[in-house]
Amino acid sequence: MTAAARTGTVRLQRERAKPNEWINVPTTKTKLISPDATAGYLPVDPCTLGRPFHLLGSFTNGLREQIAGYFERRFNRRYGAQIAVTRLAVCRPDEIGPAGKWRHFRSATGRICFAPDRALLLSWLDYRYGGKEAGGQSAPATDSVPETETELRLAAMLGIDLLDVLVGCLDASVTDGHGGFRLDHHGKPASALGLRVDLRDDVRDLDGTLWFALDDAWLSRLLASVSQRRKRESGSKPASVPLASQLQITLTTRLLTMEMSLGEILDTRVGDVIPVSIGPAEVLVDDSPFFTASVAEHNGKLWLTSFEHLD
Repeated sequence: MTAAARTGTVRLQRERAKPNEWINVPTTKTKLISPDATAGYLPVDPCTLGRPFHLLGSFTNGLREQIAGYFERRFNRRYGAQIAVTRLAVCRPDEIGPAGKWRHFRSATGRICFAPDRALLLSWLDYRYGGKEAGGQSAPATDSVPETETELRLAAMLGIDLLDVLVGCLDASVTDGHGGFRLDHHGKPASALGLRVDLRDDVRDLDGTLWFALDDAWLSRLLASVSQRRKRESGSKPASVPLASQLQITLTTRLLTMEMSLGEILDTRVGDVIPVSIGPAEVLVDDSPFFTASVAEHNGKLWLTSFEHLD
């Protein structure tokens, strides 16, 4: 049963009040409600209090894209499959459902366990060794297919590949660059946090699930990664810059304009000197005159000074 609160009143004698004078003071009262009415209440897990589990959404979104990209490269393009990630969710240890045979992988940090549905694994095995013609076949029956060494090797290879994908979604400052996983035949199940990945292959009309289970060491790395990423994103916000400083405008200066007849231009030869007098220069923005300015020389360079707006 779940307890919920409602407002009530209680009569208390007020300090320094007159004898027999009472006042109403709000208080709370509990009531028991039926299990059917608790669907809207989320249970509080004491193991998550004070830890940044609320930041895992950015990690799961990135991991979903990376896993989808992995299957796109390894199976969809190569064998004509249509494998897509339909859902990726974080699970508490008690929510990790029964999957196929768990494969235990160890790194210098800790352990991560991996378990695909066997129907998925046999389908990938058929894609890999059955060639492109296997794309139109239906999913193999798991009960009728004995486990082989080839299946075990493929599961280990895919497990290491997908764990590297998972670690690649973490911040590099907490992963030392890569996971460096190896198969551990005598490993104990990791149970600090679970990740559920639902897959769909439209070619074979097949749905299945991948499970990842992280131990405490890898969970700590994961939470440190999302915290580090949040700190970096919050600290990298650029300072507000005035709009006048953000706008970049190109100014063009027209030093002089001179009119000559066509005959004078045709009579001009190399070495001829054309006398000119430099007055106020025009300053243009996109061929539109905005200012006039005086031209001055300083240290062998021409400078513009004494700007005046054009009417």
